[in-house]
Amino acid sequence: MQRAAMNIINELNKRQIPPHMVMPHLLTDVEKAKRLVTDDNIKMSQLSKETGISTDDLNNYRKNPATLKQASNSTINFLITKYYEKYFNRNEIEKFRFMLIKTVLAYLKENKNDTIDYDPVYELYKLCQQADWHRLARMEEIWRAFYSVDNQR
Repeated sequence: MQRAAMNIINELNKRQIPPHMVMPHLLTDVEKAKRLVTDDNIKMSQLSKETGISTDDLNNYRKNPATLKQASNSTINFLITKYYEKYFNRNEIEKFRFMLIKTVLAYLKENKNDTIDYDPVYELYKLCQQADWHRLARMEEIWRAFYSVDNQR
């Protein structure tokens, strides 16, 4: 069942552009890491302590952000985790989580008999209950981007 929830999240992350829809710009993982590393308000020594990445490496990334493209996946993942902690408010994520829970719960009540639809959505509901806030932050980021594009029309 958890695999079904991951499939839903992966489907949300796919970049599919319907012909009538304007696609918002979503930052890639490397762009998020660049934004974090090049932020002058962030001290490299503190970021090094929090991520386990050496201060020298972080200073090199700050001087030449293009080198992040060759960084390891674990380095990028550590930086993305800090990106979400720095630029996303946990209270907003909680509000989004509860909004998602209400919406998904209403959907589940309507589709109890349809197991094909019910099971993956139930896994999404359980994911929201577990409050994995980094995944929820990613989902909120995607939701906000599409919401802002829809409201610009």
